[in-house]
Amino acid sequence: SVNLNESPAVISVETLKEASAGQEVTFGVSIRSNAPDVLSDMLLIASYPPGFSFLSANPNASAGTSAWELGDIEPGGSRTVLITGTFSGEDGESKVVKFSAGNKKQGEVDKIAAPLATSDVSLTLRKPFMSLEITVDGKNADTHAVARGGTVRGAVQWMNNLPNRVQNVVIVLNLNGLAIDQ
Repeated sequence: SVNLNESPAVISVETLKEASAGQEVTFGVSIRSNAPDVLSDMLLIASYPPGFSFLSANPNASAGTSAWELGDIEPGGSRTVLITGTFSGEDGESKVVKFSAGNKKQGEVDKIAAPLATSDVSLTLRKPFMSLEITVDGKNADTHAVARGGTVRGAVQWMNNLPNRVQNVVIVLNLNGLAIDQ
């Protein structure tokens, strides 16, 4: 005879299926108890792929940017953590974020004694619907040095990455700073 039981905890994640490189993505990670007893001293661990940049979380992480102390979770109860970050990568590249929840390992702030639930979430990177390139004096670089009192010429080039025509596009360029004489 075989006895099938539910996992004592379940992780569910709400997020986008696709995102552009550099776009902010929020993961709504919920941990729910299926256990008949209190799940004590629970911890959520996130494992990010290369190219992920952590921006913020609510509540704040208890260790680094990838561990959250959830405390005790009563039967049928749940806890939710919101994690926001950006991805870098190529068009069509798949990124997988892994989540684990379980009882915190004694004496450790970011280790689980034994995972009670795991979840892998896949997100595909797509080109943004428009691309922009800014050149100053014919050069595309992050910083530009110019001679005092000199004239600076710039250009903004944009490209439609969609298969359809884009209409009513508005591109706003702000120049600011004390050294600028418009």
